[in-house]
Amino acid sequence: MTRAMHDDRMKKEADFRSRAGLQCYITRKTDGKCCEWCDKMAGRYEYHSEPKDVYRRHDNCGCSVTYENGRQRQDVWSKRTWEAPEPGAGAGDPVVFTKEQAEALQAKHGLTKGRSSGTMDLLDNIELFHGGDSISGDQKKTLEEALAPVPEKLLRQLSEFVKEIQIKDGREYSSYDRKNRIIILDQKSAAKDIVHELGHAFGDMIGVYEDPEFLRIIANGLDLQDWKNVFTEKHPKRGTPVYYYKGKGRSKFVIPYQARVYVDPAKFGKDNIDPSLFREYISVGFDFYFNHPKLLKTSDPDLYHYLEVLINGYTD
Repeated sequence: MTRAMHDDRMKKEADFRSRAGLQCYITRKTDGKCCEWCDKMAGRYEYHSEPKDVYRRHDNCGCSVTYENGRQRQDVWSKRTWEAPEPGAGAGDPVVFTKEQAEALQAKHGLTKGRSSGTMDLLDNIELFHGGDSISGDQKKTLEEALAPVPEKLLRQLSEFVKEIQIKDGREYSSYDRKNRIIILDQKSAAKDIVHELGHAFGDMIGVYEDPEFLRIIANGLDLQDWKNVFTEKHPKRGTPVYYYKGKGRSKFVIPYQARVYVDPAKFGKDNIDPSLFREYISVGFDFYFNHPKLLKTSDPDLYHYLEVLINGYTD
């Protein structure tokens, strides 16, 4: 079957499903290192209602755009096709919290509605380290806009946990120093990265990687018994090896970066893959919960509902 014939068949099937009341979708995902335009285009859209520009890409664009027709999938650029597994195939039971379980989870992590938090403004603790100057009014406004979706009480609690936020010029990437609880932001991408890096701090603050329920959610649907599912790549900035899970169940990750595995090279291939090594799972999930909630809820409903329960502990 030629590519043109296959594309035409996929379109006809999509139109048929649409007329029959069955929905098809266009999903655009970023690679976690995208530009502001690509970040805004990311999402899941009903077929025929997607933005016209959703199919566009620029040089070195790392986004993916997938056409979903039932269980059929097609990369709209490469035309690669595959079939998605049955919902829940290979996965454990979905996470469903009763009201009592949600309250117990919140209490376990020290979260209660109406909780009184610190009064220090998170952004009052930011400095520009390339010259030691304080953050400017315009820069603070941009960061405030990026933080707008996050509940105020949660920001106040994070301001007590995070000891410092640094903005450095020319760093080229942002990071979170777990040992010292310091967020370091690249000046050019500070507004885009700040919620992601706060996600790391949020995970450490409430200890999600010590929570068996959270670790079960990470492992759900993945094959963590075979290290052949973990591939080695080079860090685009530092040239050091980085590892990504690319095995069964990887469609749950909203972007490839969420599947990064932080493993000591000396321990690579030994024992099973520990779910606590997926350190970007919480930070990317936290970011997408606020900025692309529909995509997160569709790709990984278990993580979405887990975060929903925890974050509701910071709302009135």
